[in-house]
Amino acid sequence: MKINIPFRRKDSEIETSPCVVEKTVELSADWFDHFSQNLLSDYDFILENIDHMYQDNNGVNHCLLVLCEERDDGIIVESEGSSYARYSAYFPCARKLIQQEQYPSLTAHADEMRWLADKYVQKALNGQLDCQYRIDFDEVRNLCRHNGFNEELFMDMLSDRDEIDDVEFLDDGCTVTISDPYLRQENEEDLRRLNSEEVEIICAKHILWLHDAGGEQADFSNCLIKDINLSGKNLINAVFNGAKFVNTDLSKSEFCFALFNSTRFQNCNLSDVIAEESEFKYSEYVACAFDRAIFTHSNFTGAKFYDCTMKNGSLQICRLRLQWFESTLSHQPRKC
Repeated sequence: MKINIPFRRKDSEIETSPCVVEKTVELSADWFDHFSQNLLSDYDFILENIDHMYQDNNGVNHCLLVLCEERDDGIIVESEGSSYARYSAYFPCARKLIQQEQYPSLTAHADEMRWLADKYVQKALNGQLDCQYRIDFDEVRNLCRHNGFNEELFMDMLSDRDEIDDVEFLDDGCTVTISDPYLRQENEEDLRRLNSEEVEIICAKHILWLHDAGGEQADFSNCLIKDINLSGKNLINAVFNGAKFVNTDLSKSEFCFALFNSTRFQNCNLSDVIAEESEFKYSEYVACAFDRAIFTHSNFTGAKFYDCTMKNGSLQICRLRLQWFESTLSHQPRKC
């Protein structure tokens, strides 16, 4: 941002005076430059507007605003009955402020569009998957208070942000690509990546262990589980601390008494899961679905949720000291 301001040296405080702009006068660029460099000279346009410049009984200064035809900045003048600028103040961005006051509905629309852009840039940074984030325009419209959502303007504003590298229009939505300096930094090199066969073997051994028929307890600690189907698995008492799930189907699985501390989930389906007396402390969820999921007596202390949905689910008697919650909940439980 670049503006022109009159700097002062070693002022002990900022002194201001209340003023009201009674009239605006526009000068050509040459005349404005001359006026700004010769404030104590006499000017006809000041003399012609003497009645608009005075200080009232409440100490409010009624002033003339001098604008340049080709610029945004202006000069406030209170001549106190004279034909020169006895009192003056440089007014950066004066034209824009006057226009905002002249069209309050436009200002309200601009404020709302800025709020939406700020909100969805932050949502994109938090919820990014593989450096991208999908924005649904219906969701954005539902947040508008003035019914003035402009799709093209919204995408242009996103493109203007340093955090966004690219914006691509889709059917009633768009996909934004995060710029390199703002990409989520996640180190997966220290995680053990499991394939489908390895996961199946661990789950099979876990079933034997649950029935005291040999096998061993499933321990997915610090493992990377990506693009794997774990739907309908019995993983009661399993351990997932420090693991990372990406594009994983966990629906209809049982996770009672399981440990998911500091576990990360990205774009995972946790619909219809059952987890009782489980630990999810400091876990993180990005774009995950929890529809009809049942969590009872579970601990979500410090958990983070970004763009997650839960419809007709239950978090009954759970500990929910969340650090961040940007999700959609429907049919919330009575006790938490």
